[in-house]
Amino acid sequence: MTAQQPTPLLVVFASQTSMHNAIQELHRVGIQEQSIYQQANSSSANQRISIAQNLQDMGIEPGEAQFYEHEYQAGRAILVLYPGARWQEAKNILIQQNAYHYGMPQTPNEGQRAKEIGAVTPGQRPDDSSQTGIATTADGTQAIATNPDVIEADITHAEKILREQHRD
Repeated sequence: MTAQQPTPLLVVFASQTSMHNAIQELHRVGIQEQSIYQQANSSSANQRISIAQNLQDMGIEPGEAQFYEHEYQAGRAILVLYPGARWQEAKNILIQQNAYHYGMPQTPNEGQRAKEIGAVTPGQRPDDSSQTGIATTADGTQAIATNPDVIEADITHAEKILREQHRD
């Protein structure tokens, strides 16, 4: 019998939709509903609760608990997860789904921002992927992989063809 990971994964989502997408992905890989606790702020003044004390009761340090309290009060969704032996897999899924946690650098997720605003590669028209430069997907990863040896071989081959066509 494997012991459950004693430390829960606590993450924040900017929206309930993002949190629900992450939960669906967690279910897809076999993480059970009873391991997942979610709290989305309804922004209703009379229903606001303090989650900091609940987190401290779970063994979370006060400074970290206050971070999650602040995020919750700012309208963000909080997810607490006990993934057991799938701790690292669950963490990877949550991060891929744009979650962030206490101690992460506070840089915006550029991939999510690009999706939100419909961004394209700088200098590229939305309807044209033939622009120069390396295209990136909406999440910021390179759309192609480049190998300098292959490029050099292609250039050499193209030069050879051009020389043969213009011998006259």
